[in-house]
This record gives sequence, C-alpha cells and structure tokens, in this order.
Amino acid sequence: MLPHILGIDHVLIRAGEAMDAATDAWARLGFRMTPRGHHSSGSINHLIMLGPDYLELIGVPEGGAARRPELAQQPPGLHGIAFAADSASGAHAALAHAGFAPPPVEALSRPVNTAEGPREARFNLVRLPADTVPWGRLLVCEHLTRELVWRDGLRSHPNGAREITLVVESQQESLRRERKAGSKRPIKPMTRLLFLVGGTGIEPVTPAV
Repeated sequence: MLPHILGIDHVLIRAGEAMDAATDAWARLGFRMTPRGHHSSGSINHLIMLGPDYLELIGVPEGGAARRPELAQQPPGLHGIAFAADSASGAHAALAHAGFAPPPVEALSRPVNTAEGPREARFNLVRLPADTVPWGRLLVCEHLTRELVWRDGLRSHPNGAREITLVVESQQESLRRERKAGSKRPIKPMTRLLFLVGGTGIEPVTPAV
C-alpha cells in the first residue's frame, strides 16, 4: 500500500452527453441516485452510494463536451477507478516516487443542497497519466467535505445493493484476446497497481470458454 492511499473510493461510469438515459437505465435496475451535481471542471454527475464506496455516473451537459472531451468522445461504460486518500498531496508525492509521474493536484467542487441551505462539496484529485492502464483512468480522491457525500437516506436501494465487487480479466487473457484480434498495442504491466486496493478485493479471472 502506498502512503496516504487507503483503498477504493468509487468507480466512475461514463455517460457522455446522455446522462438522462443513463440515470433512467440505472434507476430501472433498482438503484437510488443523488440529485444531479455540477462540477467546477465542467462535468455533471449522479452518485449511487453503497456504504463505504459508491458508483459515480459522470458525463457532460449537452453542448458541454469542449470542457471535458474525454467524457464525451468515448462510448458509455467504465471510465475509471478512484482510490481514497487521506492527503492528496501526500499521495501525489508517493505516486511520483513510485514512478507514475502524476500531474499536479487538482481542486474540484460542486454545489450541494442541504436542509440547512446550499453548501459546497470539495475534493482534491490526483489523476494518473491517461496511459497508466489501457481500459480507463485511475485517480486518487481526497474528500474535504465527506458529510456532504455520505448523506443519510441515500445508501439504501430497492435492489438491495450494498457494496462494490470488482472482477477483472487477467492481464494474460486480455493480451491473448488482443493479439488474436490482430492488435499490436503494448500493454503495460500492472503489478505496481495491485497494492492500491486497500480493503476492497480485486480478483483477476479468466473467462470460461
């Protein structure tokens, strides 16, 4: 485990410019979502709170692709995994020391309506370089206002979901499938990332044929 990195915080699901369709689909699956949030970076989101972690549906408003093109130009689906941190600056230093070359810490916020009036949820993010893994993005998130994210009444769902379980294809199987399809794209070894899971298990599996 790298210093200051505590485990998985949330999983990001990309909705692009089709957030209404995405929220409708997840609601029909039995999930309760937070009201729509508007980030200072130009993205929009809904959260599906699951106890200590959560899913984040993230996209852009219609016509807002220019500010977050990475969310608008890719198809809907898994966008990335965010790891929890007790210090974004400390995690940034640890990642840099481990050779990941992260860009500077990014401050992010979004308005939140509460019974006491409007508040602002604030976060510090460390985004790992886009080519760290071939399937999406990795980032580290320090919550500065946790009470505005983990709120009562949002963690129970009609379908009974309570936590995130990640099942990933083994790297060897992924490489075999890409080579069979004719791809010559190199895949970076992921051994340095395995210690980042904290209390959440990630088990590589080989699909049944």
